[in-house]
Amino acid sequence: MIIKAIEKDGSKVSFPEIERKGLKSLLQGLSIHKGLVLVETKLKDGTEVKGKL
Repeated sequence: MIIKAIEKDGSKVSFPEIERKGLKSLLQGLSIHKGLVLVETKLKDGTEVKGKL
């Protein structure tokens, strides 16, 4: 649902309004995947950054 909702225009990302019933199902789905790594990167100096749910 979110992937379909994202519109990229250069560096701008916008999300349309989500109805209450859609938000409830989205939050339930996210809670199932708690701890999922969304972003992981490592710099040349050894610094690591991870973005998790």
